[in-house]
This record gives sequence, C-alpha cells and structure tokens, in this order.
Amino acid sequence: MHPLDGARLKIQRATEHLETLQKAAVGFLNDDSYRLEAEMNDDSTQGLIRCYFEREIPENWSILTGECLYQLRSALDHTYFALCGQYVDAPGRITFPLYPEAPAKGLKLPSYLTDAQRTLIKQAQPYTWAGDKGRTAGLWLLHEINRIEKHRVIPIVRRFVHLRQFGFKGSESGSIVVD
Repeated sequence: MHPLDGARLKIQRATEHLETLQKAAVGFLNDDSYRLEAEMNDDSTQGLIRCYFEREIPENWSILTGECLYQLRSALDHTYFALCGQYVDAPGRITFPLYPEAPAKGLKLPSYLTDAQRTLIKQAQPYTWAGDKGRTAGLWLLHEINRIEKHRVIPIVRRFVHLRQFGFKGSESGSIVVD
C-alpha cells in the first residue's frame, strides 16, 4: 500500500458524499418543493413576488456535509502523517498544521521534513492565500467547520432572493424596476 492511499481513499469518499448531496439537491429543486406567488396592483404596474418552501431541507444533508468535510480534513492529516508519521512517538496526535495568521515566530515544522516538503506545507497555509489573515481561505474554513461539526450538526439553510416590489416602466418596454 502506498503511503498516500489513505488520503486518496478519503478524497474518493468525500467525492461520493458530495455527489449524493448534488443529486439530492437537484431532486429537491425539481419536485415542486417550493412555489412562487405574485401579486399585482389594480393597474398591473407594480407587484410583489413571494417564494414559499413546501417542505424543509432534509436533515441528513447536514450529516452528509459533515462527513464530506471530515473526509477532506482527514485526507490532509493522512498526507501529513505520510510525511512524518515514522518519526514520532504519538502518531495519533499528528495533524496537518493550518494557521489563519502567520505565527509570530514563524511556522515551525519538524526538522526531518525535506525543504521541498516544508515549502509545500508553508504554501498551503491559509495566511498565504487571503488578504484578511486567512480566515476565509478554503483550507481554514474546512478546518474550522470540521472542528465545529464534531460537536454539533451543521445547519443547512435555504437561500432565496426576495423581490419586495417590482414595477413596469411603460407598457411596451417590458423593463422591471425592483424597489
């Protein structure tokens, strides 16, 4: 078995969870789980559109999302373990290091890592990716959401656009004005 096979399998499993979620989302949106209602004023120049959801988003989406994120974060740990697991006494405590901000004294990495390995790990750090100290970088968000999900279910929310009011400019232009 190759040292990175565990990481590859974790990514494969995360992909399976993501595909399951995508299929479920398409089915959810295509099965009339929502309805739109429009109201017009007496002269049909202004109106209101409302979107109603007929059912809740399935609860298992939260679990599948958490499992997908767990597998991805775990793949990072497997990769890091492949690099340094043979050199440590407590392999259960090895995790891929992630920092949203540059450590004050620099990123300390084990001396047994090669220069190329150190460079890759430093380049993967969230603080090198984003201007807001890395707190919105993908790997940091993955780390944080995975950490939170270990203790509570990730809430899945619905997002929609609410057009409070719309009106028509002239009967021939067909333009819509949104207030």
